[in-house]
Amino acid sequence: MPNSRILVNGKSASDLPVMDRGLQYGDGLFETMTVIKGEIPFWSYHMQRVKRSCERLLLPEPNEIQLKQEIKQLLTGDADAILKLILTRGQGQRGYRPSAKTGMTRIFMRFDRPQLPDSYWESGVATCVCHTRLATQPLLAGIKHLNRLEQILASNEIEENRYQEGLMCDYSDNIIEATSHNVFAVMAGELLTPELTSCGVEGVMRDYVLELAQRENIPARITKMTKSELKLLDEVFLTNSVHGVWPVTRIEDNTYPVGEWTARLRDKIAKILPYK
Repeated sequence: MPNSRILVNGKSASDLPVMDRGLQYGDGLFETMTVIKGEIPFWSYHMQRVKRSCERLLLPEPNEIQLKQEIKQLLTGDADAILKLILTRGQGQRGYRPSAKTGMTRIFMRFDRPQLPDSYWESGVATCVCHTRLATQPLLAGIKHLNRLEQILASNEIEENRYQEGLMCDYSDNIIEATSHNVFAVMAGELLTPELTSCGVEGVMRDYVLELAQRENIPARITKMTKSELKLLDEVFLTNSVHGVWPVTRIEDNTYPVGEWTARLRDKIAKILPYK
């Protein structure tokens, strides 16, 4: 794979046994982490989510010391990079029910940090609302499991020359997230982000923005956000642990400024996760 290195269970590799349950059933989870000058700024947030996800999926919790040793193998001589950690339930027999002997497969991949236009951060991005809906499943809500078919189908709807991202709703027309970002909005003097109790991913950057808003005395609330409310929003922005904050200046026919709170939070996070 160009511009990447891969470790499988701590050893350099580029393949996986075909009976691995991650391949067979999507039985596992993943984390995508940004490395800045050899350090992962939001490491503790990623590890907290890994632990929550392992508990939910009944997977053994990985050894954090072991993970850090493998990261050192991947980052030798690198300043900035993207790391992807995949944990699966390991190899098993045919059938959904895991064997008692099933172990864990641990995959680490290193990629170059993507180069994107500065305008995505400075003047904002345009988004559409995807037709693909998110199914309700509270047992999986919040975690970053390996089943991403909904996001893949939604991503295929995004017209590259018009939009940089796509928003996804549940079947009640509630905005839940974007295909690879969480969503925030400002309305009537409050910072809002969608409730994720039935579906969606609780992003590392989403958690950090909520904490940062509290420190900055910005009133923030987790709530339902319906598609019909898009025209009422004063500011909109997207977050993830690779991009930090992207202002949204257009959702189809609705336009928004790069507002005060969006700019303040973007600039605070850019000091930790610089985009240039």
